[in-house]
Amino acid sequence: MKKAGTLILGTLLALSLSAAVPAAETEGKAEEKTVIKTAGISIDMPEEVHETKGYIEGAPLGALDEDRHVYMMAFYYVGMPADTVRTLLTSEDLTEEEIKDVQKKQTYLASVLATDKDLDTALKALEEQISEKLQVDREKIEELGQGDGFTFYSVPFIKDGFDAAVGDEYAEEAEKLEQTLIAAEKEADFFEPEDLLKEMSGMKLQFTTKDLEGNTVTSEELFSPNKITMVNCWGTWCHFCVGEMAELAQIHTRIQEKGCGIVGMEFEYQYDEDTLAEAAQIMQENGTNYPNVIMPDEIMDRVMEFPTTFYVDSEGNILGIPVTGPAVDKYEKILDGYLAGGGTSAETEAEKPDTAASADEAAVSAPVVYSVTVKDENGPVEGAVIQFCDDSSCSMETTDGEGVAKHEGPAGNTYEIHVLVAPEGYAEDETTYKLEGTANLDITLKKAE
Repeated sequence: MKKAGTLILGTLLALSLSAAVPAAETEGKAEEKTVIKTAGISIDMPEEVHETKGYIEGAPLGALDEDRHVYMMAFYYVGMPADTVRTLLTSEDLTEEEIKDVQKKQTYLASVLATDKDLDTALKALEEQISEKLQVDREKIEELGQGDGFTFYSVPFIKDGFDAAVGDEYAEEAEKLEQTLIAAEKEADFFEPEDLLKEMSGMKLQFTTKDLEGNTVTSEELFSPNKITMVNCWGTWCHFCVGEMAELAQIHTRIQEKGCGIVGMEFEYQYDEDTLAEAAQIMQENGTNYPNVIMPDEIMDRVMEFPTTFYVDSEGNILGIPVTGPAVDKYEKILDGYLAGGGTSAETEAEKPDTAASADEAAVSAPVVYSVTVKDENGPVEGAVIQFCDDSSCSMETTDGEGVAKHEGPAGNTYEIHVLVAPEGYAEDETTYKLEGTANLDITLKKAE
């Protein structure tokens, strides 16, 4: 799915693979304050943003941290005719080349960071997610205000190389919009960001849906046999979701001995025979041994990140805050915490870091630069988009003039590497490569026939 959120994530943040981040959900008209619920902002949008030569968008990026204490709102600008970008972003047939063209002409304008923790905690969460292309300009951070226990900050980025990409025709407008938005942020009102996943904690689920073979299934049938049911939301299109399914089958076998089990909730943008057949094949290939159902509306309206996993007691009550992203190393620990009467999913003792880690373990976690070199039969290939995926997130980097894409991560880490976009004139490469225990990988692309 290549909508606005994909473009934002490709250049601003490298978050876990998810459904596209929605455009700002607002209330009010242009002449009134715009309420951006998921960012906790009520802002008087300047007149300049309603009629622009280039394209401007406000994007609430949601929670940046697992505990859901840090939220971000970003405004970005594309140095292309506004109507052209709107057409592209609503197209069902947006090509990779069109995506790359928009990304090349995109720049950040302003952002608001919200947290109910301290600023250092919030910045750590942001910098763990940020693209290597951006750095926080810490000296220019300003506190904007407070609301409902949250403090809001204007957090500028050092944007070397971004403004130049906008182009001379749009650079002046982008600069004026940036200053105007920063001024508007200082006059905004603030409140606790609306977080549909966080609000799921304590919800009672009562629904009727169908399994993947078309049989009617109720929530009571799914949850009442287990002390606690682990619900895993997935889709055939979600690389991370499919990647953890074989281990989920093993977890299901183990936790049945504790009177618990797993239920899969499958989400597709369109359910048809081909999609359901693909889902069945994926489950068979991964040895899936737990029930799977079509995601009910009650969940579909809230879950925007995949995979998302949450826990439900025998009466259908959701326990704690859902976990987003693949977390096979945590699922059973979280379950054990609930069985023992523990706290929220993201804050159980089982998930806290071992403060007694040895010096050797600390050294292993020191960051190193991983690099992928892409070439063809004649030499380096520039402009290939490379995806680095570990067990918690993905980062996208583009090869430079020497054919190299770099990513910083802990020493000894293991990454799955994918060539997301091959430059024009080259055949697509669907191979899954691995960087394991080494910081270098060479990939050779073939010319398109």
